[in-house]
Amino acid sequence: MRSEGGGPGCAVGLRRRQVAERAWHLVTYSMTIITADTVEHFATIERLARRIVPEFYATFFGRPTGEYLVESGHTAVALAIQADRGYRHFLIEHDGSPVGYFSLAPGGSGDRGSSFAKAESVLLRHFYVLAEFRGKGLGQLAMHFIDGQVAKMGARRIELFVLRENSAAVGLYRKNGFIVVEEVLTRLGNGAVLEDYLMRKEVEN
Repeated sequence: MRSEGGGPGCAVGLRRRQVAERAWHLVTYSMTIITADTVEHFATIERLARRIVPEFYATFFGRPTGEYLVESGHTAVALAIQADRGYRHFLIEHDGSPVGYFSLAPGGSGDRGSSFAKAESVLLRHFYVLAEFRGKGLGQLAMHFIDGQVAKMGARRIELFVLRENSAAVGLYRKNGFIVVEEVLTRLGNGAVLEDYLMRKEVEN
């Protein structure tokens, strides 16, 4: 999927990081990233998606395309199905309130469906942050977190799809070591065509 809405990186000034015993859990200042693996978590992500995704895509295609994407991949039911297929979902919280989310899927753009134990690539998907929290460094800190998790998985690269017109997200990914490897056209079931970049980053283990 796409990864509009936020960004990750090397987190300069990251003075405080705590990895909790339960799954992957990052705390820095007032931002928390938690593993989303319950029905309640998936319902929270769906509520966020209904606020974020239609508004985001309205800029490029109109709200109906964003609403279509929510129904096809961001509902609690869809997220649970993805989790059964090996996806790992995460919530981004600010001062205890959910403000964004993202997912990591085993396998890259061409080999999805494998397990993390066997995958050489990880696909970053569903990366969205509420509009009022963009540009505040949450994306950069999330990228730092993602780099660490992918390295722990033993994968060799991270891949993602991002709209070519989403210059802010493209810039963020470039800043964090991603390069454009392909221009991709994806026709959705509602007739809209997404003009994406496939971007890739090699990971040091």
